[in-house]
Amino acid sequence: MDAWDAARWWMMRSTSRNEAETTNCYVYCFCSGPAPEDGSLVGIGDSKVRTIQYDGVVAIVSDCYRPPEPSIPNAVAHNRVVSSILEATTPLPCRFGTTLSQRDLEIYVASRSDDVKALLGRFQGCVEMTLRIAFSAEVPAGPFEDITRALPGDLLPEPRGPGARFLEEKMREANQQKLANQQAQAVLDWVDDRFTRLVRDSVTRRYAETTLPGHIAHLLDRGRLREYHELLTAAQSDRPDLQLTISGPWAPYSFAILDKSTR
Repeated sequence: MDAWDAARWWMMRSTSRNEAETTNCYVYCFCSGPAPEDGSLVGIGDSKVRTIQYDGVVAIVSDCYRPPEPSIPNAVAHNRVVSSILEATTPLPCRFGTTLSQRDLEIYVASRSDDVKALLGRFQGCVEMTLRIAFSAEVPAGPFEDITRALPGDLLPEPRGPGARFLEEKMREANQQKLANQQAQAVLDWVDDRFTRLVRDSVTRRYAETTLPGHIAHLLDRGRLREYHELLTAAQSDRPDLQLTISGPWAPYSFAILDKSTR
């Protein structure tokens, strides 16, 4: 459960009321005190960004009457605010659209204060980097793929009618997909292992497409970004068959899990 999922009940409770009777808070992120000071920061819909301080937790918010539309300008504005806070300290980012009344926000922070503080302590001095992995060229068929091509025909009797040929093709596709998944996971494991000694944590996402095995989110200390780039260069040199690209630094969205048991 991330910061958005944990707050969803409170948001539903808040938005079920008459929207016109109160101004709600659009929540960008949480951070540790003292609150960052930037009176010029502008949020979604050119709203003024402000802070609400609780016991050791600062909420970065702006006023709104309803959740914003999921548009590119609004998403850019959300990320701009979070990135601005990241320049001063590492925040616990909220998902786009997190909107609560100020009372419900207070209740939420009070009820999850220990969890929020624990994550903020874990994230202190850290950033997230995203490493995307793709094959640099079409991957040639290997001996295992040759086996998957031959296997279905060996299992079906001769002669084969239209139904048997259809089943053969489906079996071949299933075997090839299984091989592609195994190959993609092996690539992700190899790449992730190259960064294990440097990063604090990682989250791997594997894709179904064979040309794009997946991406890895890495949580690491800000002061080790240069070493991270050096490891990337070494990994790319060792595997010219892969295309490794990175983006960041970001706020740790991939690690903003308040309750790992519900992940």
